[in-house]
Amino acid sequence: MTYDADEETSWRAYATRIDAVLDLRYEDSSGDVSQHTVEARYFNEASLFGRCQLHKANREFLYSRISSCQDANTKVDIPNAYKYLLRLYEKTPEYSYEITIEEHQDILRALLYIMEHSGHQEHQRPLIIATLCRKLSGDNRIDTRHTAHFVVMHRRASPQAFKLMIGRLSQSLLAPQKAALLKLATKLATQFEAPNGDTQEALDYMTQRFAKTE
Repeated sequence: MTYDADEETSWRAYATRIDAVLDLRYEDSSGDVSQHTVEARYFNEASLFGRCQLHKANREFLYSRISSCQDANTKVDIPNAYKYLLRLYEKTPEYSYEITIEEHQDILRALLYIMEHSGHQEHQRPLIIATLCRKLSGDNRIDTRHTAHFVVMHRRASPQAFKLMIGRLSQSLLAPQKAALLKLATKLATQFEAPNGDTQEALDYMTQRFAKTE
């Protein structure tokens, strides 16, 4: 077991967030075996990180040193801690959001580009992206807690980057999907004002590229 006052910051950046309480029988680096109740906060394929109630500190627990594991709340025996935590994560809105971003990133980025050039205020963009993610995923738990970071990470795309997104979408989407995307982009572009030069150019490019691959 290891712990560090700054370690949670590192785990937050490179591991998956989870909320679970586990009872572990654990062998430390000296070969001593002891029982621990751990409030798991993050996990990866090799270990989990959380608050150890015995030591009242944040600690890392390697799966390879866990000899037995049980859910502290349900008392269900857990033969594989990593698989158990992964299944828990797959039931969360964070997982739904992650999959939605992986599968539909170009769509969301293209629509964000349209919003940035058509009068949508900064606070409105995460709300609209969250609504789109809920529709794409079917998970109504996704909200701006998830999408605010996406908007910051992908803001101010260049016109060339937008064209590359549309080029990829012209090849990957079916005709009805392209029509629906163009309709939504047009709705966003005209929601507050008539399309300006940048917005109209973007809509024209979408129309041209999507027509070429019909």
